[in-house]
Amino acid sequence: MNIYKNINNNFKKLTRLEAIFYYLYKKNMNLVNIKESISEDIRKLISECEQTKDIFWNIQKSFLDESLEEIAFFETNSDIDVDVHPRYLPPQDHAHEFYEIQYVYSGSFKQIIIDTEIFLQKGDLCFIAPHTAHKVWLNCHDTILINILVRSSTFRSTFMNLMGKDDIISDFFTKNTYQTGLSPYILCKTHSEEVLQSSILEMLNECALPKRYSNRYLNSLLELFIIQLLRLHEFHFTIGESTDNVENESILAIMRYIQSNFRTVTLPSAAEFFNYSEAHLSRLIKRFTGKTFTHIIQTIKIQYSAKLLSEGKMTIAEIIDEVGYTDSSHFYRIFKRYYDMTPAQYQKKSE
Repeated sequence: MNIYKNINNNFKKLTRLEAIFYYLYKKNMNLVNIKESISEDIRKLISECEQTKDIFWNIQKSFLDESLEEIAFFETNSDIDVDVHPRYLPPQDHAHEFYEIQYVYSGSFKQIIIDTEIFLQKGDLCFIAPHTAHKVWLNCHDTILINILVRSSTFRSTFMNLMGKDDIISDFFTKNTYQTGLSPYILCKTHSEEVLQSSILEMLNECALPKRYSNRYLNSLLELFIIQLLRLHEFHFTIGESTDNVENESILAIMRYIQSNFRTVTLPSAAEFFNYSEAHLSRLIKRFTGKTFTHIIQTIKIQYSAKLLSEGKMTIAEIIDEVGYTDSSHFYRIFKRYYDMTPAQYQKKSE
């Protein structure tokens, strides 16, 4: 069953939640400290549906905290969440820990990213990096905005195929995985091609009606969608304001190299490859990422091993060998430090 097969009919009417936001919009009210000024009629409107009431107050609470955490948006062991953005949600400056991909299914809307005002229309895509301040005005019945949220805390291990490649989307993810502010957003104007819409609606439907292996299926759909997008529109992207410079581009190449060779790369071998001294390369990495070379390699290996454990296709001994550890006791010790459980416990939890 695909509940979003005819998305236009599904969203012709406002939802209960959107009706509340529409009321606020007409009254020129916002969500901040609304409890003190809320009228009896809107309180009644909120209380008509228990689920809507809970969602409403959770959104109101999140507006008071302008930095939105992943835990409030993702199911446990889920890397992706896809939903339709509520219309008439009062605009509020906010930033979040995860990646956001906006797709305008119909209509148009305005948003401000950092200090740049952007108008998005049907078929437009906007990739927003973690910790990037933005504000959305979605004040039209005819506008359907689909949000694809991607957990950044596991991005490096889950979406390794999107890291280190020589294209604008991979570049965007690679930059923002290692340091914020380098590439806050990228834009792409599509022609609402059916192949792109089908992938997005499939992700939307899977989140609404999850089945077995849902997380792995969603991850595969996202990668497929990005490949389809690059095939059709690789040269149709606009890069948002960036703080990039020559040194950042050099370190980005270094991080790509580390990501692609994490199983065997060492500081001396990386320094030799880029013709740097070990001390200079170490300083570059520390200044760019805030982490040491050893810490970065360790994090990549442990996160990738967690991904393999959750897939359940390999034994723990095989995974230790796959990620490049030669000392199993050291692997167990590091893994427990990261996840506060043993690899076997993590694997069992993921079943």
